[in-house]
Amino acid sequence: MDLFNTFHRRGTTVYANTPLPDTIKDTPDEINRIASGTQEIGIEFHHVYVAGQALQKDWNEIHPVDVADMIDIGTKVCRDGSGRETQRYIILTTLGELDFRLTSRLLGDNGRLWTKLLPYDLGYFKGMDPNFSWPGM
Repeated sequence: MDLFNTFHRRGTTVYANTPLPDTIKDTPDEINRIASGTQEIGIEFHHVYVAGQALQKDWNEIHPVDVADMIDIGTKVCRDGSGRETQRYIILTTLGELDFRLTSRLLGDNGRLWTKLLPYDLGYFKGMDPNFSWPGM
């Protein structure tokens, strides 16, 4: 706590980024407890990572997180929180973080899901780097 207190006294905000492996601290009440507990000591509750973190990769392949559970968690934290918890869903991709429904759309067909980038297309990325190619292609 000494390091945290040093940052806090100097006006530096400390953020809590919480990975959410399915079946471990995955209930709305548990995440709400984490959100309120961090804010009580001055830590800004920031992101809940549902997937994309290295420690989640193998676990989530066996225990995928249900989208309905994510919505229940976000609703609980927003409803019971201090008002600073804004429900935003972030998708971590090889291109970086995407705001779900703001800069991307989640599409599905026959049990497969994929992300469509908005408003970014290949031309956008090639404008920054003429040698750009989509990851994995």
